[in-house]
Amino acid sequence: MRLQTHVISSDGQKQYLDVSSKHLKFGENDFICSFARDITERKRAELKLKESEERFRSVVETAGDAIISVDSNGNTIYWNRAAENVFGYTAEEVLGKPISSLIMPERFHSAHSEGLQRVVSTGETRIMGNTVEIEGQKKDGSEFPLELTLATWKTGEGTFFTAIIRDVSERSRTQSRLMQSEAKYRTLVERIPAITYTASLKETSQILFVSPQVESILGCPPSEYREAFNIWDKHLHRDDRRRVLQELSRSYENGVPFTSEYRMVTGDKRVIWIRDEADYVRDEAGKPELLQGVMVDITEQKRLEEELLNIEDRERRQIGHDLHDGVGQLLTGVAFKSHLLEKRIQNTEHHELAEEITDLVDQAKEQVRSLSRGFAPEAVAGIGLVGCLEDLAVSTRQMFGIECHFRPEGPFHLLEPTAVTHLHRIAQEAVTNAIRHGKASVIHISLHLTDGRAQMLVDDNGVGFNKTGASQAGIGLKIMGYRARMTGATLDIGRSPVGGVRVACSMPAERVHTTPRGRTGAAGNL
Repeated sequence: MRLQTHVISSDGQKQYLDVSSKHLKFGENDFICSFARDITERKRAELKLKESEERFRSVVETAGDAIISVDSNGNTIYWNRAAENVFGYTAEEVLGKPISSLIMPERFHSAHSEGLQRVVSTGETRIMGNTVEIEGQKKDGSEFPLELTLATWKTGEGTFFTAIIRDVSERSRTQSRLMQSEAKYRTLVERIPAITYTASLKETSQILFVSPQVESILGCPPSEYREAFNIWDKHLHRDDRRRVLQELSRSYENGVPFTSEYRMVTGDKRVIWIRDEADYVRDEAGKPELLQGVMVDITEQKRLEEELLNIEDRERRQIGHDLHDGVGQLLTGVAFKSHLLEKRIQNTEHHELAEEITDLVDQAKEQVRSLSRGFAPEAVAGIGLVGCLEDLAVSTRQMFGIECHFRPEGPFHLLEPTAVTHLHRIAQEAVTNAIRHGKASVIHISLHLTDGRAQMLVDDNGVGFNKTGASQAGIGLKIMGYRARMTGATLDIGRSPVGGVRVACSMPAERVHTTPRGRTGAAGNL
């Protein structure tokens, strides 16, 4: 008889014994001969192994991935609960059976068997320790993508293999949808007549993506546009550069989308107009990381807008000529006759009435002269912006009976006569809006040269723009903005220090030159 038992030693420790007993007979006496062998170390090792196996089984049985072990013949020796969920077989159905016929499509059976035998006989393996994606097969015959990591281990009983398998069907579907979405997006991006781009906001400001249209619009191949340093800035028109960079900086600081219209110089030195609309992609901390946008070539639109302004200026010129040559001449004739009449009845009781009529006719003649000058662009170019704004202030006081003051600070003139016309029209529109929508009683017009910028300000003490007023003045405001951009200037409309609205139009100081103060010809004083 043989048994294993334990005793408590004198020091209180459990001691394991392997006891063998044998019956002996000497004569008529029976004896039991027992031999006890200390197996404490072996028993402790066995217990530790059992505990380790229990821990392993607990881990693999609760794992989310399928864990499968097979022997050197490919027969299944272990199958956890997750494997049951993934493949649909219970452990009882698969243990002892070839694994390839259970979880792989038939077309892969021979390749699997050959690979298994190669590893067993030579130790050569292609996927051991790596994660690969292959096709699996469920109990119902349906195939699905799985991710497999394979390990091998050896004992005295032979070579064994353990596979960790993950069902990646959902990931595969997501990737497929993403690829389809990217393909649709790329098709759309490459067909729309605009440049789409993604730029990094790190110090390098690298262009990460730009659509092929950059070559047809800017004359720059996409690869060159992506790789060249600061390429967008190099194509940006020098007269718009400061304004656009300020707009981009304000957009970044305020966390609002970037929208701007500016000029760019193409590879063949043509100047085109671009409308740029972009928004920020933020990182996990909420900090802007990328700028994604669309640049649309609006050169033709700008040409049409300029043509509309030219038509408006021609109409104004015609009205100015009609006022000067028609009404002005009639008033001149009436004024001449009224002066004659005044002299003839100088000593009569009607003399004072004749004087009043003569004064009114002279005032009307002066207002028509002022109006005709305001309508005629050549008159603007002739007396310069300073002269035009002085006349605007005078005619506003006379026609509307409100305070309107003009104050130039520093004598200088614009380089382009067309800029004089545009700025004059902006001031006219600002004054009209202040009176019509703002109900202003005081208007201040001023010119400044500070911080490298030439600036024209129109301030009023009116009620500002309410929703109705802003809507009614909307077209006028858009035309003002367009005129400002045509001169390379920025237009800002906000709250005035005197209570109403401030219209501020500014441009780089290099666009003006200093001259003696007064009314000059050609370019005209600013």
